[in-house]
Amino acid sequence: MAYTISQLKDDLERKLHGTSLSKVQGVVDLINESGRTVLQDVDPLETKRLTQITNAVYDDVYIYATPADLKGDKIIDIRKQVNRGESDNFSQTFNEQFDLRKKNNTATIELRDATKFLRLSKASKTGLLLSGFDSITGDGTWAVGSDAEELTADTLNKIAGNSSLRFDLDGSGTAGYLENSTMDDVDLSDHEDVSAIFLWVYIPDTDVMTSVDLRWGSSSTAYWNRTVTTAHTVVFQDGWNLLRFDWDGSTETGSPDSSEVDYMRVTINYDGTATNNFRVDSCMSKLGEIYELLYYSKFLFRSSAGVFQENAALDSDIVNLGTDSYNLLLNQCGLKASQQIQGEDNNFDVKFFGEQYNILLKQYKQRYPSEVMKKKTSYYRI
Repeated sequence: MAYTISQLKDDLERKLHGTSLSKVQGVVDLINESGRTVLQDVDPLETKRLTQITNAVYDDVYIYATPADLKGDKIIDIRKQVNRGESDNFSQTFNEQFDLRKKNNTATIELRDATKFLRLSKASKTGLLLSGFDSITGDGTWAVGSDAEELTADTLNKIAGNSSLRFDLDGSGTAGYLENSTMDDVDLSDHEDVSAIFLWVYIPDTDVMTSVDLRWGSSSTAYWNRTVTTAHTVVFQDGWNLLRFDWDGSTETGSPDSSEVDYMRVTINYDGTATNNFRVDSCMSKLGEIYELLYYSKFLFRSSAGVFQENAALDSDIVNLGTDSYNLLLNQCGLKASQQIQGEDNNFDVKFFGEQYNILLKQYKQRYPSEVMKKKTSYYRI
């Protein structure tokens, strides 16, 4: 059955010898605090949730968004949506271990600037390189236009290959671009409308940034284009940013031929402040695979409309717990309420609810052990 906050209040009042909850300050706040305590002590079976990893999982792309309600790093499973095989068997590791090795089938939860990310490594379908930006004339000829100037190959600050291409924006307008209409043909016919095009862009100062527009196609009059205002899963940051341009939903101009992609333009839109040392590098089209994340949620409640939420607010809100785990919450609420109420039964109630909670907690852990993917590390490499 589904327990509501209203029922939890009734049960709590009955357990307190019929004491009115009007004697308890902030009853709903007490319930929410008790819920956090329960979640700290145990991983309730009923808080499991399943979601699709945003967009898809791509080869050599190592950062993805996490669901807002992921409880800490409590991943249970990462699995292919369909046709899962023995090779789709992930393990969780520590942040440093992951970053050093990016070993296939490993994942880690990383907290950065108060934002949680899923870092994941999965060998998948190898992408097709559109441009390595290794030189100005090595694969067709790159030229700058509008506000862009001082184009040069940067052999020091790069992502891959021999160099990146560096340029400045002179502040005369609000956009500058690099363009190449004589690239070697790349056959993307199998990628049309299903791939994502990834591009590395170095942003010296995000305060001036507005967006980045990418065009790819057969010529300057026949191309697809898409504009992004954030990097892949994160906001623009000073330094290198991996940008994702989804083919599906892009704008088509003219009649581009996906089997002969030999044209590209990268446009930086900004606020008109002259800024030096933008860079671009390594543009690839990649086919993703759909993966799901099974995890424990920190959202212990949901509204009567079914919206999951971290805190209860209304009597009609539903507690995401079954019979066994609901009793954990009830006894924890009783313990915290007893600590507030002053009366002749106060000391007895505090001891009673505390003992009951610990007994039920031990029993619950034995019956329903946590299925969290435990972190592993390697002490040496062979």
